[in-house]
Amino acid sequence: MTNDPLVLAWQQYGWLGFLGYVMVREVWPFVREKVWPVKVAQAAAERERLARLEERTLAAEDRQVAAVEAMGTSVHEMTVAITTNNERLSTLIAGHSMHAQETTQAIALMRERTGFEERRKSRPV
Repeated sequence: MTNDPLVLAWQQYGWLGFLGYVMVREVWPFVREKVWPVKVAQAAAERERLARLEERTLAAEDRQVAAVEAMGTSVHEMTVAITTNNERLSTLIAGHSMHAQETTQAIALMRERTGFEERRKSRPV
């Protein structure tokens, strides 16, 4: 039994030697073969998840930028359309005012040349 490495470690180095031997011979292989690969795989999965999340975030930001640009273009087109309508309405109003003025002048000229005066209707009693 004196050839057992555990006993030799205990006899030569005490409980620290025994603990070191157990750590090197029993615990480290378990950690190296079972725990470490799982941690590495988890870390790789986390990095992959974060990479996919960043890709989705960038894609969402790109879509948002495109939507804002489309809204800006739409607002600009609406502004141009409203301005065009305002100009058309101003032209129509000016034309209507000129027509009303010319009509009034023509009626006044006609009355002046014909001597026609408008009769006022009397109210029935």
